[in-house]
Amino acid sequence: MLINAKLSAIIDGLSIIAFGVSLIGMGGSVQQTRKNTNENNECKQKIDDMISSNNNVFDEIKNLNKKMNHMSSRINSINNEIKEKNSIFDFIIRIIKKTFSKL
Repeated sequence: MLINAKLSAIIDGLSIIAFGVSLIGMGGSVQQTRKNTNENNECKQKIDDMISSNNNVFDEIKNLNKKMNHMSSRINSINNEIKEKNSIFDFIIRIIKKTFSKL
């Protein structure tokens, strides 16, 4: 009986040690999981910041495109005015030439 009691005490002691080692291992796993979670959150935040920054750049590009389209329309309008005036000047010059050629 004494041997069984000692053997039982040793087994209980080893079980407690094994349980303690398991707890320590679990604690390390939990700590590593928290570290990974924090790193993932930091990475996600950086990605979110980059996306936000890219969206701002795309908005700027859209605004510049709108301005360029407006300027292009204005330039086309001015070109049309110049063509009309050139046409009128050409007409006047033809009349002047005809008039002076008759003299």
